[in-house]
Amino acid sequence: MSRAVVYYSLYGNTKYIGESLARHTGAQAVELREEGSRKGVLGFVRSGFQAKTKKRSALVGEPWNRIADCDTVFLVTPIWASSGTPAMNAFLDHADFAGKTVHIVTVQADPKGAGSEKVHNSIAERVQSRGGTVEKRHSLTGSAPGKYAGDQVLDEQISRIL
Repeated sequence: MSRAVVYYSLYGNTKYIGESLARHTGAQAVELREEGSRKGVLGFVRSGFQAKTKKRSALVGEPWNRIADCDTVFLVTPIWASSGTPAMNAFLDHADFAGKTVHIVTVQADPKGAGSEKVHNSIAERVQSRGGTVEKRHSLTGSAPGKYAGDQVLDEQISRIL
């Protein structure tokens, strides 16, 4: 059985979670990297707008090809402006989930997870429309934009998934 953890991270919280999940599950880690930058105030505003309007970003390479032989895929993404990220949107547009079991993991600043169900449903619909089955959904708390929550905070939440 082959596994992959596909993740996008801008500030490090989601990267830590994605790579930790990959280590603990024996999965390959697939980092989504965007062409271009999201740095600075304008990058922050543009990021929120693109997320809210469900835009897609140009990704480096073709990361969707790296899950071709996988049976299980973890999709790990932050929530921006109560929406999924442009990088994950681009990945979902290209990935073939036929016959794959998918786990959705979102990370956001709000400790109550407000809006996570909407994002989970949106991702699940796209996975299912491309032949996949969503098994579990998890909402984790990172930190405020631009901040890192810390290994201990994130490790405690990762343990709930495992």
